[in-house]
Amino acid sequence: MSNNSNSLEQNSDSKVIFNLLNKVKNDGLKVVAWKNFGKSKLLADLEVKVVRKFKGEIVLEAVNNSISKLKLIIGASSSLNIYLVENGVLFRSDVKSYSLEEGLVIGFPPIISQVERRKALRLKIQDELNCTVDFSKTSKGLVPRTCVFNKNCFDISSGGLSFFITKMELRFFEKGDPIHSLTLSIEGEKIFCSGQVVNLLEVHPDPYNKLKYKGWKISIHFNDLSAEDKQALEMFVFNFLDFNHAV
Repeated sequence: MSNNSNSLEQNSDSKVIFNLLNKVKNDGLKVVAWKNFGKSKLLADLEVKVVRKFKGEIVLEAVNNSISKLKLIIGASSSLNIYLVENGVLFRSDVKSYSLEEGLVIGFPPIISQVERRKALRLKIQDELNCTVDFSKTSKGLVPRTCVFNKNCFDISSGGLSFFITKMELRFFEKGDPIHSLTLSIEGEKIFCSGQVVNLLEVHPDPYNKLKYKGWKISIHFNDLSAEDKQALEMFVFNFLDFNHAV
């Protein structure tokens, strides 16, 4: 089953598209060119240098030592996939020209796809990915007990994650519970934050969740995630989503 269950809204309003591109340029927001490469993506960091409204052109420049990656992504292609990270926007544009002197010139996209407002791209964690969360939790009642949890993530976004627990573990969780210290491990990298339980859902085994017996899915919302860690999560999720192209 696809790991891309995200809902994207499409927009072909040329004024909206121009205003978006202009804001990305003025605010210096992160832009990524991408191409599927095996089960992940080849990514090149870009910066918008010029937005030419009347010519319908965008001039981009490779940053963070991404020139060689950009050349591989462009290759002999006549079009290019672009991801505007902070805006959650994807589009595909025609490549007009590329040189080290002028930079990469692409056309205005005729249509863009955007993640729904107040949502983030979400990735179902595949077996080959290493993504776990560690924390401790104290049960409620007359005799509270503290348990240390290490869970494989079921899915993840820059806003939160989910994992499965057993019936025995259910007593440690209630909706609204704070989790004061989360350690998220993603392919060897660590992210530290706090969180809150926002949902508990009883689930039965199926081919999608691969459970062997009935369990509960716990959904956690991240709190106090740094801007750097949020962007790192956004790029991890995007890198492994199975978009074939931008729109």
